[in-house]
Amino acid sequence: MSPWSAFWCASGRAPKAEQHTEKPDVNGGALDDPEKVISWNVNGLVVRLRNDWSQMKTFLESEQPDVLCLQEVRLPAAGPKGCKRGDGQKRRRSEVKGDSAQEKADWDVVQKTLIATFGAQYAFHWSLADWKYSGTLVMIRRSLRCSKIDFTFKSFQGVHCDPADPSCHPEGRVIYVRFKSLDMLATYAPNNGNDSDAFARRKAWDVAMKQEVSARGGRPWVWIGDLNVAADRV
Repeated sequence: MSPWSAFWCASGRAPKAEQHTEKPDVNGGALDDPEKVISWNVNGLVVRLRNDWSQMKTFLESEQPDVLCLQEVRLPAAGPKGCKRGDGQKRRRSEVKGDSAQEKADWDVVQKTLIATFGAQYAFHWSLADWKYSGTLVMIRRSLRCSKIDFTFKSFQGVHCDPADPSCHPEGRVIYVRFKSLDMLATYAPNNGNDSDAFARRKAWDVAMKQEVSARGGRPWVWIGDLNVAADRV
């Protein structure tokens, strides 16, 4: 079975007015909604590009998604020189770190494949962790305009909140995009792990996400990504 999953998004009826301050349009082009969204947990973007780039390129050129959501890209966020995992320093989570020779080589792979081929068609929106772990990428066709992009939610607390930058999830697990008549939430949920700390982390995630989902109004929206759940109770 293919690791890709595709969704057709219908805008539905016109949404009710909301008390919401819109940011300027992020991308240029005709205001519209996506019709095809593809999601994939790549389990390490650089490794996937090195091993399967030809297959990926052929698939994307054939399917022509309006939005591509990738989870577990495993690229570290840029930050102060010499920054290390868990040091509490503010990161630039929309920018890939390129300090070491290996980091530069990894980014070179991304630039020469995904960005070189699709950079003219898509805007790239990264949300990254401190080190080569977790992280998400949403590629939005440039002919679509989105009025808002967020990288976390106010409901997140504790391990899911970055004290140095409350505007981003510390592990790059959330990208929320507002289109003309629907919203899209792309997430990479933490798994349950096998100890009490991991269970608590996942429980905190679930509580926060339930709050966000419950607070949604009548506006149509799509929640996509790797939710780390089973289809049936086990």
